[in-house]
Amino acid sequence: MKVIQQMTLIVTIFIWMTGCNSTYRVFRVTPAEGQSQVWQQGVPVVSATIEDDYQISIGYDRVYANNIIFDVTVVNQGDDTLAFDPEKFYYKGVLNSGDTLPKPVKALSPQQQTQKIDDAITKENKRHTNEQGCQGCMGLLNVTNGVLGAFQKKGETDEEYRARQREIERDRRDLEERRINEADRHERTLGGLSDNKQFWRRVALNRGDLFPGNAQTKGKIFLPTSELIQQIKVFYDGHLIGIFDQRVLIKQN
Repeated sequence: MKVIQQMTLIVTIFIWMTGCNSTYRVFRVTPAEGQSQVWQQGVPVVSATIEDDYQISIGYDRVYANNIIFDVTVVNQGDDTLAFDPEKFYYKGVLNSGDTLPKPVKALSPQQQTQKIDDAITKENKRHTNEQGCQGCMGLLNVTNGVLGAFQKKGETDEEYRARQREIERDRRDLEERRINEADRHERTLGGLSDNKQFWRRVALNRGDLFPGNAQTKGKIFLPTSELIQQIKVFYDGHLIGIFDQRVLIKQN
C-alpha cells in the first residue's frame, strides 16, 4: 500500500509540473570565426562585412507561425550603389538527428507575400459580389412571396394562412440576418488582409537601392522552419552572416 501511495504521489507531482509549465523555442546566436557579439536593445547581434562594401547585422527576434524571424540592418559602406534584395537570404540547417537539410531554405519574399494578399482580396471581393447577387435573388423571391401571400388563397383555412404568413416573415428575417452577417464577414476579412499587407510593407525588409555614404535599411526577414531544426547558418548571397542554435526553454505558467 505504501509503495502504491508513493507511486501515486510521483505521478501527481509529474502531472502538476508538466501542467504548470510550457516549453517554447528560441535561437541563440553563436558568433562565427572572426565575428564578435554585441548587444543592441537587449538583443545579441552579430555583423558581417562583405567585400568591404556593405555590412549586414542580424539579431534573433522570435519563432512565429513556423518562421524564424530576424531583425536585419544593412549599411552600404562602399562607393557604389548597392541593389539590396532580401530574397537572397537563406539558411543551411542541421536537424536534431545531426543530418543536414538536403537544400538551403530561402527567406520569404515580401513581394510574393503582398501579391498573395492582393490575390486573396480579389477572391474575397468576387465571393462577396456573388453572395450579394444570391441575396438579391432571394430578396426578390421573398418580396414576391410577400405580395402574393398577402391574400388568402381559395380554400385555405385561417390557420394555414397565418402559418404561411409566419413562414414568409421568418424567411425575411433570415435573409436580413444573412445580409448583416455577410457584410460583417466581408468587412472583417478585408480588414485583416489589409492589416497583413501593411505589416509586410512596414515591418519586413524590402528590396531597394542603398546609395554610397553609409545609407542603410532595416527590417525583418522570415525564414521557414520546423521543430526538427537544431542549428541554422544564415547566408546572404553566398556569404555567411550568422550561426544560430535552437534552445528549448521552459516557461512557468
